[in-house]
Amino acid sequence: MGPTLKIWVIALGVAGLFSCEAPARRAERLPEPTPPLAAPQASAPRVSPVPAPSVSAAPQPVVVYPRAVKRERLDALVATARELSTDQLVVWQSGEILTEFGAEGTPIQSMSITKSVLGLAALILVQEGRLRFDQPISEFFPAWKSGDKAKVQVQHLLTHSSGLSEPESTLPIYLSRDFVRFALDSELEARPGERFIYGNSASNLLSGVVEKASGQRADRFVAQRLFKPLGITRYWWSLDKAKHAHGMAGLHINAQGLLKLGQLILAAGAEGQDGAHVPLIDSKLVRRATAELAPVQPNHKRLGLLWWLIPETTELILEPADIAAWKTAGVEDSFITQMKPLVGRKFETADQFRAAVKQLRPNDPELEQWDQTTWKAGLPDVSYRFGPIIGCYSAGTLGQYLVVLPKDQIVAVRMRKAPARGAGKRRKKSDPDNFPDFIERVVGLVEDT
Repeated sequence: MGPTLKIWVIALGVAGLFSCEAPARRAERLPEPTPPLAAPQASAPRVSPVPAPSVSAAPQPVVVYPRAVKRERLDALVATARELSTDQLVVWQSGEILTEFGAEGTPIQSMSITKSVLGLAALILVQEGRLRFDQPISEFFPAWKSGDKAKVQVQHLLTHSSGLSEPESTLPIYLSRDFVRFALDSELEARPGERFIYGNSASNLLSGVVEKASGQRADRFVAQRLFKPLGITRYWWSLDKAKHAHGMAGLHINAQGLLKLGQLILAAGAEGQDGAHVPLIDSKLVRRATAELAPVQPNHKRLGLLWWLIPETTELILEPADIAAWKTAGVEDSFITQMKPLVGRKFETADQFRAAVKQLRPNDPELEQWDQTTWKAGLPDVSYRFGPIIGCYSAGTLGQYLVVLPKDQIVAVRMRKAPARGAGKRRKKSDPDNFPDFIERVVGLVEDT
């Protein structure tokens, strides 16, 4: 830790302010909660084990952290951010704001970043002994005391593995009076802990669990036990008609507020190095959420506890096992034959892979049939291989991002307001301004090793 950061962390610790994911992009992004009139969301991809990283016998250069940010890369990031309708941006490193605009402005709907914040609230309750990772949800909601729902635990809500069925779009949830009741009344489509299913309803249920465990509404608990100690003052939270805080989305906050949450995660890594500060959330819990792999993983990303993890490297390969899965599922031979030229080829990004697929499918320019045949049908579209974890992030629809890179002591936030829509108009299916490579660009800010 550099002297500037050390002094900064100590000062914040004394004041009681502190304690304590290039991401794997699939051929199609994970579904995110969207306001009413949003396009339907897709079902989740298959679970894939995490292969061991390859080991090279070649000598590795010594890397000194934190590495310096290259000014030309930072300037290019800012220029792209402005081109893509960014309303608020801040990049911070080692106690210094490197660049920012609009960061202290009006709170913006953070979308699925809400889930990650709610996950931090759950960690506080675990730390205080008011919640357990293995605690059955039925202890808070007795209607779930029978059947497979009795097996759903808090940790399943934190890892998108509850098995709870999710509607194709979030519209039915938004139209419901009680988001928690909507989740409780939903059926299970998988046994708890067996399969990754991106959980909007499950996150709303987590809001209800936090409310029950803390004895106060989830947003009020977050305000008192997380935001107030961190000095976050500009925010508000959407409520359903039953007065539950939304869990899948609904936290309106500005970039400066998210920056402080990112600094909280960095502080978890600093704890124990100088013994000078008392963590707001125990560092082991924060690292479990933001640096350790959850037991059940999606095929195309790495997951902690409602935080996405950033692997050092990502590689996409269409494996023979993927083709075999298609055959077993009865996919047409003509489709399989068309895709065979891609078997064994390696791609660094999902965009590269999809470009190669498009060349083989000129009659399917948007790859809608491809998506319906593969991952939307619960089949693999391609296999992912990941390197060691180097950071974490939270993200949401519209291109909302909070990126944390502990070794380089970087926190970056990008926020964008929802574009204006006329009466009855839907948001465009393809959003040109969602800044899809923001995380990769932040990772690439530092000097090359």
